[in-house]
Amino acid sequence: MANIRFHYTNLWDAGTVTAASALAAWPAINTQHRWLTKSWRSASVAGAIQLRLDLGATGYAADFAAIRFNNLSGIGTAHIIGYTDAFTTIDYSEDLIGNNTIMALYFAATKTYRYWAIELADASPVAAYFEVGRVFLGSYIEMSRNYLGTGDDYDADPSTETKSDGGQTSSILRSHYGVRQYPFEGITATDKSNLKALFLSRGKTRDFFVCENPAYASTRTYYVKLVNEPVYTPRPGTTRFNTLLEAEDLR
Repeated sequence: MANIRFHYTNLWDAGTVTAASALAAWPAINTQHRWLTKSWRSASVAGAIQLRLDLGATGYAADFAAIRFNNLSGIGTAHIIGYTDAFTTIDYSEDLIGNNTIMALYFAATKTYRYWAIELADASPVAAYFEVGRVFLGSYIEMSRNYLGTGDDYDADPSTETKSDGGQTSSILRSHYGVRQYPFEGITATDKSNLKALFLSRGKTRDFFVCENPAYASTRTYYVKLVNEPVYTPRPGTTRFNTLLEAEDLR
């Protein structure tokens, strides 16, 4: 069984993203933005409509793609496509799997292209436009052993309260969000190096994707950011470490 995987080097952010159809206030480049409310919307739902990525070089390797948020119906489809030339000759095409919250796919083999596309089609659209939030395309780091599965996942409430001089309470209500904990015991020096690279790249402010179980990528992939600074505690008499990663769902 594959272990937990972290995806943070995003090729989708490294190239030029365009769409043949887009509403003026909802351009294709919004899919490079971490805010899910800053999405792309097509100007039509007629036929198949593509989001296109040109990496501007011979090609970069990828073996995973994901979409965080879309408005497809239950029969709508999203294909990840790789081209051998400028969006003419298809060499690879496969369905992303999932729902409106997350669609994800691990490729059977690593693919290397300069030109990529995500193609949307829906015979029963729910709106007069297609909508896509954050997109990821790239690779991953996989831990040599899995997290313990005993982390205290919980829902956080960012709402605030203030009291007046008279003791009356005023509240600002905000939406709850999930917090996920990944405790590790006995990770290798390579695991530690990989997690340090993740932290150096993303810190506590930048987005990434985590897949808790790659066999169920469409239901166990989450869009998150770190909220702690991982500490690596040596295990006595070994070259291994214990650590904890805590991440909050981005929304």
